[in-house]
Amino acid sequence: NFYHANGNTFVWGIWCSCGNIFNVIATTSLFLFLLNIRLDRTAMLFKKLIILISKLSLPIYLLSYMTDAMLYPILLQKLDVFDRQFNYMPIMVIGSFVLAALLAIVVDFISTMIIKLFQLFSKLKEVNNAV
Repeated sequence: NFYHANGNTFVWGIWCSCGNIFNVIATTSLFLFLLNIRLDRTAMLFKKLIILISKLSLPIYLLSYMTDAMLYPILLQKLDVFDRQFNYMPIMVIGSFVLAALLAIVVDFISTMIIKLFQLFSKLKEVNNAV
């Protein structure tokens, strides 16, 4: 979206929204690329990483709103000129993704433990009812 300014004052327009044609094409292409990766020939660590990200993709997506809300105000506070902010955007995007992924791992661990506790209590209840 920065390129639409063409060296002039940035103007907000329909091309800036999430559903613009560039974002649709880019995300669809990325999804299709990831969908067609052959994992049978990849290293085990890469395979496990892709599987983990796939498993946690919805929590990462949902938590990224929160990590964006945490990180971007810091950037805006430290750098007041858009050109300088723009230089840090790749770092911010990667940082937001990593932070959201770490939070998603924590949430997944907690939810797994809660499910296991419910299963354990259910089995204990069945044992008590059988006696």
